[in-house]
Amino acid sequence: MRFAANIKNSLEPAMNAVELYEAGAEIVPGLTTVVASGHTPGMATFLVHSGNDQLLLTADLAYHPVANVDRPWIPGPDRDKETVLASRRRIFDRAASDRIPVLGFHFPFPGLSHMLKTDSAYAWVPANGPVRPDRPGPLR
Repeated sequence: MRFAANIKNSLEPAMNAVELYEAGAEIVPGLTTVVASGHTPGMATFLVHSGNDQLLLTADLAYHPVANVDRPWIPGPDRDKETVLASRRRIFDRAASDRIPVLGFHFPFPGLSHMLKTDSAYAWVPANGPVRPDRPGPLR
């Protein structure tokens, strides 16, 4: 409860300047929110787009590829574990099938990657390495 109170107190001075949006809306040209419920109430990720180019910003949808991408684990920080798992599957399916580059806010450098769908989950494939179906990740 103290965490929520601290957040509220830190935001109070700026509340008159805050404009709320509906998840799923394009909030400015080229920046669309994507509903990503489960980690926290009202959670959203962002899709940056221009013409045919797209980039998915994960925000806190996934906070580490080992915990949230390579295995369908549901670690402690997620508020609604089943809902966040469904959100990850839906959004990662889209990223994998549409080959949308993904920028993981908390992922190891460079943070930019692609999602590869596997039999049981997904593989995080860093942008600085080629995709190898037998061993996701960069060649070493």
